[in-house]
Amino acid sequence: MKCISRAGLEDYIFKNKYLNHTEINTVFQILQRILLRPGDQKMHKWSLKIAESWGVPGNRGGRSVTGGYDSDHFKSELLFIQRNANVASIP
Repeated sequence: MKCISRAGLEDYIFKNKYLNHTEINTVFQILQRILLRPGDQKMHKWSLKIAESWGVPGNRGGRSVTGGYDSDHFKSELLFIQRNANVASIP
């Protein structure tokens, strides 16, 4: 199974600056499924790094996240990532 690169997904997340907290958490769950095994230490550290940069509650620093896409648009974006990454469907 070919996976999208970590850099590619990071680039996507940082370009889309209007994700709300729920959407970001969804991205983390998807990342853990398609990039690395759940519980992988590298994935955990990377998730924390992104969370800190977005100012997710419970992490220090970063900017606050406001606004957000509607959920249908967000889901279509994630499906686009999946198709282009040629990854297995997310259960």
